[in-house]
Amino acid sequence: MKRLTLYAFLLLVAAPLVSGCGRDAGVSPTSPGATSSDQQTFSNMIDQEPALSEGQTYETPGESDIPESYGAGGGVSASADAWATAGDIRPVYFFRVIRERSREIDVHIEEDTSKVVAHVAVTDHLVGSFNIVTVDSTDSGLVRHLTRKPLRDTGRFRAVFARWKRPSPDDADAPEEPMRSPDDWSRWHLVAISGRQIHSPDNTARILSIRLQIEGGLDTTIEDPLALWRFPRGLLRIPANTKVMVTVKTQDPTDAVFLLAGWGHQRLRPMGDGFVGAFRSPYEMRLFRFGVNALDHGTLFDDQAPYDSDFWGIPARTVAPVIAQN
Repeated sequence: MKRLTLYAFLLLVAAPLVSGCGRDAGVSPTSPGATSSDQQTFSNMIDQEPALSEGQTYETPGESDIPESYGAGGGVSASADAWATAGDIRPVYFFRVIRERSREIDVHIEEDTSKVVAHVAVTDHLVGSFNIVTVDSTDSGLVRHLTRKPLRDTGRFRAVFARWKRPSPDDADAPEEPMRSPDDWSRWHLVAISGRQIHSPDNTARILSIRLQIEGGLDTTIEDPLALWRFPRGLLRIPANTKVMVTVKTQDPTDAVFLLAGWGHQRLRPMGDGFVGAFRSPYEMRLFRFGVNALDHGTLFDDQAPYDSDFWGIPARTVAPVIAQN
């Protein structure tokens, strides 16, 4: 069994803790059930692969990825029409910059005759700015402006680790366990993980559910971003290179709702009692993730309104398409 991707995937669904230029305030231990050494061990594991952090959805794209057509002195491409509004400002792009980060880790240890289990809850505090690129019409054409709003987000996710015990040769009543390698006894292994929720203080923009549908296949609804999935087999299984329909319900139907991935932002269309869109899963078989972000209407369309956001990051994995299996 391959185990080398464990650390990388934990970072994929964990906090965006080391990317960017922000200050890291370190780990604040809060758990009575574990030693400070245990907490540092889990913190180090989370930090192993910063390139695979939630920044791939929550923080990316960034300012450097703004299309040239939105640049100062340049025109605005036709895609800006999707943002058209009668509000105070006309946004064409948004991005986040995180300057300060701190983390709390809560670890609870349970033990039985065959294994030790660690339940890990992580809370991240993120400080920075939510940045909106807007355009104004002038005699010389369209000119870009940047509106910055203070950001103080809180992110949460959960994970479960297990470390198996060596059976005692003198314990005749010990339960039969599958043959394990020395590596199973020497370190922690990820056995379950949740998605991730990141939200602003007292947010009114709130995601209620995310429904994922594949024609002739998957049809599932996620109502709790912090619910645990068994790792890796219990994660959402999506055929590679397949169109996935997404329907998002929010508390306020006037919210602006976006589908986020490493390729950028896609605004979902309001339809009925939800917001609808689609994405295509990766071509290769691997772990991946996507995010859904609900923003209060004033966050984008009123330069005086505060930043108000709710983000869910969802882990998944691609599997062989049915036609390939056949």
